[in-house]
Amino acid sequence: MRFDPDMGLFQFEMSPEYLSMQEQFESASMTFDPQSIATLLQFQPWHCDTLIQMVTFVHNSCSNFGL
Repeated sequence: MRFDPDMGLFQFEMSPEYLSMQEQFESASMTFDPQSIATLLQFQPWHCDTLIQMVTFVHNSCSNFGL
């Protein structure tokens, strides 16, 4: 995170590793295959977008079965 005291603003900067993970997530999400998302979570369980996508899938799956 970078802060500019003159303007009173800050900016988040992603590491190269996180950017790589983000690209992998985007590729996996384009397949519409929940297993590809689950595979990403095995290697990077902290990746926010992957977690949100998996929660959405599980929620929708449970809703379809009346749970």
